[in-house]
Amino acid sequence: MMHKLFPTLVAEYDLSDKIDNDLVMKKISISGLQMHGTLNKGVSSYMGGYDCALTRLAMTDLQNAIKECLDDYCKEAGLEENVIVNSWCNVLKEGGSVKRHRHDKSVLSGAYYPSSDPDDCPLLIENPTQILKMTETKMYDTEYNVSAIGVPTSKGKLVIWPSYLYHETQKNSSEERFTISFNTLDKSYLNAIRN
Repeated sequence: MMHKLFPTLVAEYDLSDKIDNDLVMKKISISGLQMHGTLNKGVSSYMGGYDCALTRLAMTDLQNAIKECLDDYCKEAGLEENVIVNSWCNVLKEGGSVKRHRHDKSVLSGAYYPSSDPDDCPLLIENPTQILKMTETKMYDTEYNVSAIGVPTSKGKLVIWPSYLYHETQKNSSEERFTISFNTLDKSYLNAIRN
């Protein structure tokens, strides 16, 4: 008997029939996009701290749909309820990329794609166990030893993953790639810091 131990939950949700993505795209254009050190050939509305572009830009439908998906993810993973603590918009230009990073001070992170092009680069999520496998000689990729997995974008797709996972995007081939990203904390943590 073989056991698959300690899996990592990365969830995809299709919100294409719940969200007015044309309106979301208009709001991204007024989100305060500027240069950001994590992006190469791209701009971001990320301001740090607890700025929430979803709230600031009144993207209530999207925020509520993401919350439903977060609740589903937390139920599946056996986690305390999580709430969005910050969010931002990113636009990558052709040839742009997002540097390898993770989201500290967060439980879950996510990316929503209000628009997609077949040439959009995928979200590349790194296997967190790679650092522990320094003596293995890999003969071929399997679900146990693959170094990273690319999650393709599509219009209306939401991807949620644990914030400790390193991720990046490599060279983008489309004219522009749009993303709304967010971080969460669980309610017990928020209650503890408020008291």
